[in-house]
Amino acid sequence: MLTNNTNPAKVDPSGFDASGVDHARIQRSIIVILGVLTMAVFATSCTNQKDCSAYQQVEVAE
Repeated sequence: MLTNNTNPAKVDPSGFDASGVDHARIQRSIIVILGVLTMAVFATSCTNQKDCSAYQQVEVAE
């Protein structure tokens, strides 16, 4: 039987140094990128002139 109770998948956080990471700048960049992607989706959906109905003008019985 194994008597070693250590978890080999556990990561030792002492080896990571996050003091040089600017988390606020990263978060701001993520928000800006998501905003640009959202605006791109709205821009492409509003400029499409053809009918983009999921049912292609087929009547659905209610």
